[in-house]
Amino acid sequence: MSIRAFDLHPLLSEVDIDLSNTQICCLDVLEKSLFLGTNNGLVMHYFLDLVKDDYDDEEYIKCERVNGREIEQGKRISQLHCASIIGSLLLLVDGALIIVNSATIGLVSHLSYKQKNIVCLSVNPAIIGKNPLNVEVCIANRKKQILLLAIGEDKLSVLRQVNVNSVPVALSINGPSLCYAGGEMYKIVDLNSGSQIDLLPHNLQTPFIKRINNEEFLLNGPEALGIFVNCDGISKRPPLTWSETTFAVAYSHPYILALDEEFLTVHSVLDQLQKQTIPSPRWSILGDFEGNIIVGTSLDLLRAAPTSFERQLNGLLDEKREEEALKLIASHLEELDTGVTDAFFRMRERAISKVGLIKLEKKQLAEAFDYLFEGNVDLRLLLTLWPKLLDEAPPSNLKIKPVEEIVDGDDELLNDFDKSLAEFLIRRKKCDAVESTISRLVDECIIRLLARSDNVTRLNCLLSDNKLTCPYPIPSYILSALPPHSLALLHYSCGGYRSALDIWKDLVEEKMTDAFFPGIQIVVETLSSNKIPAELASHYFKWLLDLDPLALLQILKIRSSLSEDAISPIEAAEVFREHLDLRLDFLDFIVNERQNSDVGLSEMYAYTCIDYLLSETNEACRIPVRDKFNDLIAQTDKLPFDNLLMYLSNSQLHKEKCQILAKLGQHNEALRIIVETMNDLAYAFYYCKTHTQSLSPSESTKIYDLLLEILLESKKNERFALELINNNQCSLNPSLTVSRLPLKWGVTATAPFLTSALAHNSIKWRISALKRQLAKVVFTKVQGEYQQAQSGLLTLDESRMCAICHRSFFEPSFAVYPNGTIVHVSCMKDATVCPKTGSMFHALNSVT
Repeated sequence: MSIRAFDLHPLLSEVDIDLSNTQICCLDVLEKSLFLGTNNGLVMHYFLDLVKDDYDDEEYIKCERVNGREIEQGKRISQLHCASIIGSLLLLVDGALIIVNSATIGLVSHLSYKQKNIVCLSVNPAIIGKNPLNVEVCIANRKKQILLLAIGEDKLSVLRQVNVNSVPVALSINGPSLCYAGGEMYKIVDLNSGSQIDLLPHNLQTPFIKRINNEEFLLNGPEALGIFVNCDGISKRPPLTWSETTFAVAYSHPYILALDEEFLTVHSVLDQLQKQTIPSPRWSILGDFEGNIIVGTSLDLLRAAPTSFERQLNGLLDEKREEEALKLIASHLEELDTGVTDAFFRMRERAISKVGLIKLEKKQLAEAFDYLFEGNVDLRLLLTLWPKLLDEAPPSNLKIKPVEEIVDGDDELLNDFDKSLAEFLIRRKKCDAVESTISRLVDECIIRLLARSDNVTRLNCLLSDNKLTCPYPIPSYILSALPPHSLALLHYSCGGYRSALDIWKDLVEEKMTDAFFPGIQIVVETLSSNKIPAELASHYFKWLLDLDPLALLQILKIRSSLSEDAISPIEAAEVFREHLDLRLDFLDFIVNERQNSDVGLSEMYAYTCIDYLLSETNEACRIPVRDKFNDLIAQTDKLPFDNLLMYLSNSQLHKEKCQILAKLGQHNEALRIIVETMNDLAYAFYYCKTHTQSLSPSESTKIYDLLLEILLESKKNERFALELINNNQCSLNPSLTVSRLPLKWGVTATAPFLTSALAHNSIKWRISALKRQLAKVVFTKVQGEYQQAQSGLLTLDESRMCAICHRSFFEPSFAVYPNGTIVHVSCMKDATVCPKTGSMFHALNSVT
């Protein structure tokens, strides 16, 4: 397959000299200078000027002759090389190396090399010697020797000499590696070690070696093959196929230009294929010189200008050779030294997008959409390939067929196309690579693609995550394309909450069917969301109460806890007026779990607990409710306890009555209910123990005394009264208890109580006596200290001064330290440290 990789432009129409029979034999370019060597010993210098054509905006090079000089009259210049470091030209003339100044074309006599019989030479692009200002040149002579020369501005010296088996006819040096063609064999020589490696044989009259890059050579091999060889003698690329008469090559990445007797052919080093063929009218010269490819005859020269990268790329894409286009892009990226410009990046994106479209036409869907994503394809253009997807699809200006024509009636293939496009659009949305102006259009396309490709699960997942939307009201062509549950999800995503809930309601009631409907749980989740207004949510409460009360309970628990647009807990509790157990569950959640301290809710919770206890006959169900009611009464002080007591007045909930009476401090009434009505003496003791834990000992004693009094009033409870008296854990008033003891009990029956009471009184008397003795000791000590202070009287006169402020004492109060230091009371800072001597004391005596 061919492309137009190079265009030919005139460079030099004829040799501008006065002598006849002059032919160009060799040339080289140094920056903007072109140097020619001829068959009769002339060197000519031309200035190259890049000119832009005002008419067609194309660039071409204009040659202008600067000077010229005859070096060796009548002798052919077979090779010419520019050495910019030393400002000279290296010429191979009649087997001799001649060095001339590049500016004046004059001989540099002090750099003459007298050895003759030189066959060929090559300039080293990489210096291996120690002096970076030298030019290294490799020459081969007829003595079967290869010499490495170092040429400086002032000196020429021999660095290496390598002996070979035959006279080299072609050579090329690349750093420390040298490749040469002997009589029958190509070889690689390591100039550092002198070792040689045989590469491949040749039987050519004109073998040549072309240096491709820093590590690779191209050889004219047998059987019309161009062989790539690196410096280690290994071929890492497949060979090129060219004409058997090929005699010259040039390199311009990624192309190799080969010249034979009839054609100039262009080959790619990326895939080794021939890309372009140009007829060769007697051309004998071909070479690459500082990025310029020059071809021509001995009388005129042409410049082979590379066709612009964009033009080559578009040519490949127009011919749908996408793989070659991708290789060309990759190769061009490697060439860019200054980084990727914005213009190139945009051009690359367009090309990658075209590659994706070509892959799409070839039904390679996975690769196609990967390239379309990488190329950031214009979604408007891509969607035009699905004209039936949009109601008003614009005409496509892409150079590929619409999808309907590609699938050619294959419904399964069309389904694959639809799924792939949907996933591609979703992928673009995830990367925020969709313009806001077409975001809704893309969402509509995703919805329709997933719906018609039976990928409903994927569609529902996206709708549930609110990742798709469309205009509202929803267009009719989408309404008709979606199953009920998907349509409800779309309504919800677009804010049509009532429509979504109505559809789900019909699905729950089986007025509609949808295999992908998850059930009533989605209704619960939706009504629990703060997106649904409380007024709209309450519209469905009665329906849910009849259908699934537990689901409604779950909803109300969540909605009553929302920070915004929450349903009032009292209103929510009223919903369960006829469902006492659910009402109790809801209020328990609000009051206990959510710890809502609202008095109205606590009161409603208390009355609900009472109603439940009155209606429930199963004691196992009553126990947890009774415990929660008791906890509520114990922890709350703001309930209307009198009203609750009145509400319980005619009930058999005696324990609950006692809890309320205890909260009101009416322990006498509570204990009488326990003893006289319930006749539960164990609970009476439990009551006293529970309600005295937080009271003072005196208050606790009063409650136990009340219980004893009530028990002694009834003769049938005397046994329990006796147990109460003899119980060491009960705090009774000993004297009052003794006065109440019946005479018939005797000392023996009450011995434990009397023993404990006597021991208690004895200990109490001993503690009182000890306190009195301690008080006497403290009084005696204080009295002695006072007398000691009185005995140390001092007399002050006008000559005594304060040790701190050095002023007289005008007030009757002063302070004296144990060492006799006297200070004002107001001046004293530390009673234990003498301000004069720094001595430390345990006490300070004050004298008035």
